[in-house]
Amino acid sequence: MKWLAIAVVVAVLLVLGMARKENSGKPEVPPPPAGAAVADKTKPVETKPMADPTTKLVIAAGRPMTLTPAEKAARVEKICSDYNAIRKGVADELAAVAAASASGPGPFGETNVFLRRLALLEREQRTDLAQVLDAQELEDFELRESSTGQLVAMRLGATVATEAQRRAVFRLRREFDERFGFEFDLSRNALVERDRVRKEMDARIRVVLGEDLFAVWTAGDLR
Repeated sequence: MKWLAIAVVVAVLLVLGMARKENSGKPEVPPPPAGAAVADKTKPVETKPMADPTTKLVIAAGRPMTLTPAEKAARVEKICSDYNAIRKGVADELAAVAAASASGPGPFGETNVFLRRLALLEREQRTDLAQVLDAQELEDFELRESSTGQLVAMRLGATVATEAQRRAVFRLRREFDERFGFEFDLSRNALVERDRVRKEMDARIRVVLGEDLFAVWTAGDLR
């Protein structure tokens, strides 16, 4: 149950923290259209935010739209608002599962379903943002706004790490987080694989940062 509690707390705090940051100082975001958040846990299909048919554009495969900076900012804000509204619905369901299991074994498998939904939303949001932002703009955005980017800023922001080093560490850590950030499989094989991949990531980060900065980077790790 210790790992279930950790999983629930991490996921809920991450989702609600993103929603609070995105909504700070802005008008309240209206709820998503009916059906946007999947409340029926028997249906594995995740629903994405519906596009406004009046503003639909034809986008070349793999290439962002040609937009002014103001148009880009407005579209990015809308994408984030839509996804944060859906995340909030998933987080509410996850909190209900946690509350229901507080005095018993708890449906850990069901909790993992919610966490996988959050991971899927992260990937879908990045795909939608990539239709608006070019590769450099998308990375800049994620360095500022994503939980991985905020971790890099927290651990390396006050150090002598260069911009290139921070970006390299961000890419390595993001790759790990995308694979394991919302997975809390406690089976022996899963834990062995996670540990193996983490050690590989740490070795690569050590090469990027050097010994002194790597010691700073790993100081806050919970292993």
